[in-house]
Amino acid sequence: MRTLIAASSLGLLLVASGLQAQEHMEPPAARLLFRLEADGPAGWRTKFAPTNLGVMLASEEGARLWQPRLQPFDLALRRFLAGTTDGPGDGAARDRWVGYSGRMEFVLWSSEPKDPKERAVPYSALRFHGDGRTDLDALAKDLAGILARNGDAVGKLQASQPTRDRDMVVVLLGDAATFATSASLAKDLPPPDPIAAKGPALRMVAHGQDVDRFLRGFDEEVAGVWKALGFGATQHAEFGIGTAGPFVQFEFAAQFHEGDRGMFGAFFPDAEAVPPLLQFVPDDGTPWKAGHFDLAALWRTGCAVADATSGEPAGSAAAAVAKAWGVDPLADVFAHMHTDYLLLGMPGYSSEDGFVVDGLFVFRLRDAAKFAAGFERMRQNWKPHVQKAKEEDHDGVTITHFSTMFVPLQFAVAHGNAFVAIGPGGADRIRAALDRSKLAASAKPGEAWTPLLRHVPAGHNGVGEIDLHRVLTMHVSTAFALLAFVPQDNLPEFLQHIDGDALVDELSPLLERHSLRTLRSATGFRAGRWHHRMFW
Repeated sequence: MRTLIAASSLGLLLVASGLQAQEHMEPPAARLLFRLEADGPAGWRTKFAPTNLGVMLASEEGARLWQPRLQPFDLALRRFLAGTTDGPGDGAARDRWVGYSGRMEFVLWSSEPKDPKERAVPYSALRFHGDGRTDLDALAKDLAGILARNGDAVGKLQASQPTRDRDMVVVLLGDAATFATSASLAKDLPPPDPIAAKGPALRMVAHGQDVDRFLRGFDEEVAGVWKALGFGATQHAEFGIGTAGPFVQFEFAAQFHEGDRGMFGAFFPDAEAVPPLLQFVPDDGTPWKAGHFDLAALWRTGCAVADATSGEPAGSAAAAVAKAWGVDPLADVFAHMHTDYLLLGMPGYSSEDGFVVDGLFVFRLRDAAKFAAGFERMRQNWKPHVQKAKEEDHDGVTITHFSTMFVPLQFAVAHGNAFVAIGPGGADRIRAALDRSKLAASAKPGEAWTPLLRHVPAGHNGVGEIDLHRVLTMHVSTAFALLAFVPQDNLPEFLQHIDGDALVDELSPLLERHSLRTLRSATGFRAGRWHHRMFW
């Protein structure tokens, strides 16, 4: 979840960094900011039919589950294409779009003015590529009708009339003053990746921009914070949905420049080995994730942000903390840690149990004695927010219980590792982990991973698993329970009659039978490129 949120934030910030334009000018050059490619509906069905998910949806039980729930969407699509709010809608247009398997694109560029006082101008276009079967003229007519009913606009963007350009339909977005440039850029754009059985059904790429140009005109403090956080370190970020054998594959990736990467250096450190901590993973279905996180890089980034905020010279915040605390967190604590970690458990919310705070972090140490001494000196400065409540002994290892403002916290150092647990059951997790310390260190995730190892990313350095039944019961059913507090008139019709608990009860055994109950993930880092793949 941590990497998922970080990667999503990264992609959004990259796109936002290029959208600072509204003035009209004819640019000497334009730079690609964002490109989205997706198969048409029929392309998705073809690619995913052989996967476990496709087999489940095509099964008799699967069809009974999803077909009734899809009917409101199908009717809504027919009416949308017909421009009506009642009646059966346009069945022919619906069949045309549902049967379309061509590649669809949304592309966004930005001008690059030479004059620093000039603002960048965005250009964008939609392209619908032919699939050899669909009538593109009819497709263009459908699009023209949709745009006409919306005032020839998509959101706040003006839209041109759909036109045929070779084997595709093109719609330009922005305003009339930018259409000519957008059309020229669209003609020069290379075609999308070929549609192949193993190609992604969806691919998004957000290109990093010149941070100095983006921050032009911003307050110096704000500019310093952005740079300290590392937003200038990214060349591009990607997201894709495709297949990997019988699995559905979700992929996040980012390519970084050389040098300091700020907070991205903490979340995505340069490491190329799975941590030898998998011996701590229990056999009870507990969610787990093993990977790398650089606390030292995070501390350096935090100090750099503090320096940028205060306007003090670089290193001032770190020096001030070391003087005030009597301990240097970087040299006395984080320097004695590897980047290796293991997380057991998944905090969340259940409609039945309320907030569930449950988790254990295991960090591999370089020097356990020096780390323990430095950590204790650092902790002394956290009073009264973190207070030692009690200590207990487990096979000669001291487990310390702390009371905090938010959740119970437990801590132990043993066998070259630091164990940090949260929640009322944290001590139990530490005891179980200490018992498993007698097992040999392992970086192998188990036999279930055998068919996936050929699909892991380059520089493979992390693995994880989560039982989707837990996700369904803790999050999906809870989401439907929360919908009960929303006025019915404000909900789409298809959401008004869904029983979340019944849906979970029906779906869980179906996932089990089709090997879809477990979601697995693998990360990798090599040559400045970070990958996170999730297999379902």
